[in-house]
Amino acid sequence: MTGVDASTDLFMLPEGIEIGVLYTATPKDRNRYPESHDIVRMMTYMQMQGRRIALHVCGKTAREELINSQLMFMTERVQRIQVNGILDAEYVRTVCRMHRSKTIIVQANEKNLRLRDIEEPNLLRLCDVSEVNLAMLVDASGGRGVSPTEWIRPDVDNPVGFAGGLGLHNIRDELPRIMEVATGDWWIDMEGKIRSDDDKFDVFKAIEVVRIAKEVWKQ
Repeated sequence: MTGVDASTDLFMLPEGIEIGVLYTATPKDRNRYPESHDIVRMMTYMQMQGRRIALHVCGKTAREELINSQLMFMTERVQRIQVNGILDAEYVRTVCRMHRSKTIIVQANEKNLRLRDIEEPNLLRLCDVSEVNLAMLVDASGGRGVSPTEWIRPDVDNPVGFAGGLGLHNIRDELPRIMEVATGDWWIDMEGKIRSDDDKFDVFKAIEVVRIAKEVWKQ
């Protein structure tokens, strides 16, 4: 579940899921992008709850801050770091080496072509990283919140996540389709469809999505 904001009741968040926090250097009063001090406050509270936390780094300036070690006060509190945007192999290699104890997630979509310039199905070899700390998030919509007509798992040995238009309205139908192609270590990610009309994280939608997902998983 991605996109908790300054007004989210963190106590009510569903148990047993990873909570993603979005960071951009230019939040500009957009609810899904909390200010830095709110991010630290939320992460500290969720740490006390024993939750798994991920930092989602958004925007060119934020990516530069990450690689320049300016976000350590956030990254030290999380288990996974997702770097959104168009990346090249050298950037990914550097981030993986800087954060060897974290899982680094990169997006796989048609816009992020630079990672495909090197024809190598194993991203660990592509980035010359000895630790298994690189993962891919399949999001064919490129963050637009649109589900694909067909879910496809990249031919990589790394963990793979699936995103794109997932939410309360379709999780019962889409999760079985994802499960048909998902292998190894995998996860699903949702953001836009679990928000309210004023772009705030809707904890009640999150609770209901998790309930339905657990039902589907048991089937």
